[in-house]
Amino acid sequence: MVDDNVRSGQLRPEETRFLPLPDVMRRCGISRSHIYGAIKLGTFPAPVKISSSSRWLESEVNAWLAERVRERNARVAA
Repeated sequence: MVDDNVRSGQLRPEETRFLPLPDVMRRCGISRSHIYGAIKLGTFPAPVKISSSSRWLESEVNAWLAERVRERNARVAA
């Protein structure tokens, strides 16, 4: 889910937008507890700590959403 550029901290400009939790919840349509539960299971991108705040990379959230669509399409095609 996380590519090598993100792991190394070398982000391209289009990958550098950070989203606060309310935006992630709205975009994904899931609750705070679901997000943190999925992070604990390793199935949702972990946030980046910025000072006392947690923020998510928009590119990682978009990749997570795209994977959900791929999974759905694979089930429908089967």
